[in-house]
Amino acid sequence: MVWVSTSVRMIEDKGRVLMSTRMLTGLLLIIGPIVLLAGFLVFGSSGALDDWSDTAGTVTELGKNPGLVKTAASIVVLGMLGGAAGLAGLSHSMAGGSGAHYARLGLLLYVVGITIGLAEYALLIGVAETAGDGQAGAETLFTAATAIGAGATTIWFLGLSVIGISIFVQKNLHTILAALIVIVGVIGVVIAGSDYTSDLFIIPMLGSVVVTIATGALFLRSES
Repeated sequence: MVWVSTSVRMIEDKGRVLMSTRMLTGLLLIIGPIVLLAGFLVFGSSGALDDWSDTAGTVTELGKNPGLVKTAASIVVLGMLGGAAGLAGLSHSMAGGSGAHYARLGLLLYVVGITIGLAEYALLIGVAETAGDGQAGAETLFTAATAIGAGATTIWFLGLSVIGISIFVQKNLHTILAALIVIVGVIGVVIAGSDYTSDLFIIPMLGSVVVTIATGALFLRSES
């Protein structure tokens, strides 16, 4: 009887741990993109997102309020890291499944893209702080930031599309969601790789926010 009671408690404890991990993963997948979107909205309030193809104008806007730019960049990075942590939990939950290898590859690409992208936001903060000292130097930093951002975002969206493929293969979540993730990822790769400063970039960016939140919601509702 003691052995049976102990076994039952162990099973219950394991179940609680799994539920707690699942809850955390789902919440990170929901909260991360929301924080990311909030960061971009703060960026937008500075006027710096109005037309990134206008280097001189964007640098001028960034230089008007460096404090706001620092805050916005910090919020964006926090949201990116939160989303990545959620996807890491999703990948871990797929271990041993038919899509596990794709999930790990997608997560690796996603994290590499975010890691490189950190340099973009560091440079944007540098642009905001140096814009008042010299327009030419600040424009050079901005050009470097967008070049790094284009490469980082292309890798990031490629990772997202591979994660969508992993879900489609393993069918641990709805296949329609998996297809939407792949589509958003492919569109992001194409736009970021061809013209990162295009106004069309808002489409895959908002799309990634929506599909990631949907992934978190469905993950929470799915059976453990």
